[in-house]
Amino acid sequence: MTKKQTLDYIVIRQDWEESERGWGVRPDGISLHATPKNCQTFIKEYWDSMPDEIPDEYSRPSNEPYPFRVTQKLYALVIRSKNGLRVFRGTNAYQRIQSGDNHPESDKKTEAELRALGRIGMIELD
Repeated sequence: MTKKQTLDYIVIRQDWEESERGWGVRPDGISLHATPKNCQTFIKEYWDSMPDEIPDEYSRPSNEPYPFRVTQKLYALVIRSKNGLRVFRGTNAYQRIQSGDNHPESDKKTEAELRALGRIGMIELD
């Protein structure tokens, strides 16, 4: 029997929603941050990268950030990120994080998926 890892590591979680003209608003994933300041910086950098005019489709924070328990491996990835990791809804990593799946095999898959996103420039790891 494989022992599950504990969720003893705390990060800051920010939920996101997508707004699309003519369609409405729907959940758009989460971002995970080492500190509240990292979360604020992540959000500021996101808004600074947006055009001056409101685009037809964009993401935005959907609530206040809050503490969130993760596994040691996911915590290590968050700590190594520039200001946080964005995990989009619909990815396997999102589903595992959202469900609190802390089985070691699932944790390896989440880590591999987030590392792959880093390699193709979807997330920034130091």
